[in-house]
Amino acid sequence: MKIKLLLSTLALAAVAMAQPKLQLKVHHGAGQNGYDVNSTMISGEKDMLVIDPQFSLSEAHRLAAEILESKKNLAIIYVTHPHPDHLFGLAVLHQAFPSARIVALPATVNAAKTGWPARQKFWFPTYGNNIPGPEPVLPEELTTPVLTLEGENFPITGGVQGADGPGNSFVYIPSLKAVVTGDIMFDHVYFGVPRDKAREDWLKTTEQIVALNPAIIVPGHEGPGATRDLATLAFMKKYIADWDANVAASHDAAEMRAKVLKQYPGLGMEFTLNDRVATYFPAATKGK
Repeated sequence: MKIKLLLSTLALAAVAMAQPKLQLKVHHGAGQNGYDVNSTMISGEKDMLVIDPQFSLSEAHRLAAEILESKKNLAIIYVTHPHPDHLFGLAVLHQAFPSARIVALPATVNAAKTGWPARQKFWFPTYGNNIPGPEPVLPEELTTPVLTLEGENFPITGGVQGADGPGNSFVYIPSLKAVVTGDIMFDHVYFGVPRDKAREDWLKTTEQIVALNPAIIVPGHEGPGATRDLATLAFMKKYIADWDANVAASHDAAEMRAKVLKQYPGLGMEFTLNDRVATYFPAATKGK
């Protein structure tokens, strides 16, 4: 009887040891108000770390509610890059969780100083009071590119080229074999396809992520059907190849848009597609 009890205890201990100490959960801000952006919550026994705090105030409040309902202590907020859809939600989280440290790489902090007010002015006609005011909530600069939660270190790689420009970063959570990618990886959304050197550098960044052999990939933006694994890269590669083929076969922006929508119906971020197409088919200059 004692031997059975001992074996049962050992088995339970082995199961407990096999279970990851950390938990990962994604808050998805769906649609135009949420910009289809992902916020990643990494939780330990008591504390939580959030990567990217949403875009609109309404969606950031939903994220804050989810954090509160978890009953975890929000210890750290990390911003992968200074785009407003990954930054503006700080206005809500800083107010709701004033003791949480807000951190980013130095280049992100510097870009946010001028980028926040400029982007706020640009987006206010569209979103009105659903985005914060022009006064930025600035992260503090990380002196070393590492995040720590309950004794576990998460290395940061940055600044690297993303789809929409340089200055991006990604975070690796070793015990979960997870990578939170910012605007480097996208799944089932209409994303921007860069050209030339920018594309070359961006694809090198995706190769760095794949080299980690992650079980979980959290894209910066996702739509219906996203898998959050290496299938994300397969989607991106096919989308890029089809994008190039459609560019070659289209005479103008309207034809290009129609081809993309026919080939990829129902993806997220359709509200950005016109701008994506315009980078390849700019409007004709008046008078010419």
